[in-house]
Amino acid sequence: MLGIAVLLAIIGNPTATSALATFHNAWWVMAATGVVAAACGVALGRITARDSDATDIRASATEANATGPDNAGAPVAAIGTTSIDRTAT
Repeated sequence: MLGIAVLLAIIGNPTATSALATFHNAWWVMAATGVVAAACGVALGRITARDSDATDIRASATEANATGPDNAGAPVAAIGTTSIDRTAT
């Protein structure tokens, strides 16, 4: 939203004689903000997770799916839990 607001502030209400120059100014500002955004993304670098609980989550999901269609409609374990309560129906 801020980018559109800046673009509209630059474009303003151009006259017929200044429309092309106004468009060029707005284009350069948007190109510059794109370059700044790309530089910020490169400066951030690769972001990695601190804890790797993904293997536990995948293992419990695989366990739940491996039981097959016999347990269709059975409750599914929430993320981060290690067991599935199959007594509740």
